[in-house]
Amino acid sequence: MIKKKARGNLSANSDAKARRKGQNFERRIRKKLLALYPKCIIASMGSIHLDQLKIDLMNYHPWAMQLKAVEKGVYS
Repeated sequence: MIKKKARGNLSANSDAKARRKGQNFERRIRKKLLALYPKCIIASMGSIHLDQLKIDLMNYHPWAMQLKAVEKGVYS
């Protein structure tokens, strides 16, 4: 019997999955920062300009943060 291959890009590193993984990671970090910075929001929801500057979280002055959801760290 011939097995059919799945249709579409279903690899673990597909663009849609990577984007969703990154956005979920940003939401988790934001949720942890809300106790200290209640106005902290995800830049993609607050400012297109900041999102284009690769800033992921905003409204927690004086820092700017870019987040990366990775499987393996630099020192792993």
